[in-house]
Amino acid sequence: MLSRTDKALDLAYHWKKTDIIFIDLIRELKALVNPTSAKHHWINLIHLVTRRFNGLERSICPRGLIFVEELMDTRIAVIGGVGFCLDGSPDTIETPYGRVEVRSTMLEGKKAVFIARHGENHLPPHKVNYRAIIWAVKSSGATRAISINTVGTMSYHPIGSFFLPVDYVEFTKARTNTFFDDIAMHVDMSRPYCPELLTCLGIAMSEMNVPPFEGVYVCAEGPHLESHAQIRMMRQFGDVVGMTGYPEVVLARELGLCYASLCIVTNEACGMKTGGCKLSLSEITEQMDRLSGCVKEIISRTAKKIPSERSCSCAWEGSS
Repeated sequence: MLSRTDKALDLAYHWKKTDIIFIDLIRELKALVNPTSAKHHWINLIHLVTRRFNGLERSICPRGLIFVEELMDTRIAVIGGVGFCLDGSPDTIETPYGRVEVRSTMLEGKKAVFIARHGENHLPPHKVNYRAIIWAVKSSGATRAISINTVGTMSYHPIGSFFLPVDYVEFTKARTNTFFDDIAMHVDMSRPYCPELLTCLGIAMSEMNVPPFEGVYVCAEGPHLESHAQIRMMRQFGDVVGMTGYPEVVLARELGLCYASLCIVTNEACGMKTGGCKLSLSEITEQMDRLSGCVKEIISRTAKKIPSERSCSCAWEGSS
């Protein structure tokens, strides 16, 4: 006679074959080996099974939203921007939106993956495959994602300082910003950035005597820099401007990930530069080269402080 675990594994295998496997199902099954939390995870699993056989799985995710944890037990993902990279073993994650190259590494004893947002050929911001990247994060098994972004200040932050967005405004035009094209899925974005991750980042940076600024991130479409008039308008809405923070933040929430952005202030926004000089790309890359070591230390210290269990509200109900 099959045990409950065997039956659940058989069910998971059937769902995988028919392309109807639930997000976090594998994690729930893995958790059953821990007797202290087995009851909790059986309840979660029963909840998923009940929804499946009531024909309600599409209220959770559309058919084909499948995650196989290819790098089992990964906990943290780091998405790097211009001039930032973490060393690790190269790997590839296949997604419905394309192949994503990742590096598997360790951060303070925790399994992690690094993804270069712009790829080897440095794709411009409006051409980045954001859906593939966030899908790969989820597929890796990670529950937290820390994004590295460069920004221009619209509030006279010191060049080379750090900024943690607590909210965002976006002025993008041609970016696919959802996984849910076929059904209505309205995720709550009242707190777009994970408060738990922000706290861990803030503590780590304070320990290093580089306390961050906080405020609102404005995402522009790019790839051109903004006009003076655009910056005057954007200053009414936010504190810094960048081109890569959206739609990552929304896609991460749709998949129940904790997401935070660590922004490096590399320049003054267009039209605010002292003396009215034009901004050059070399200024941005020079700042990233100079601060890359500091960013790695921040990420490492933050990873050490991230608790194993999530207490935030970023995850879907029933996931861990």
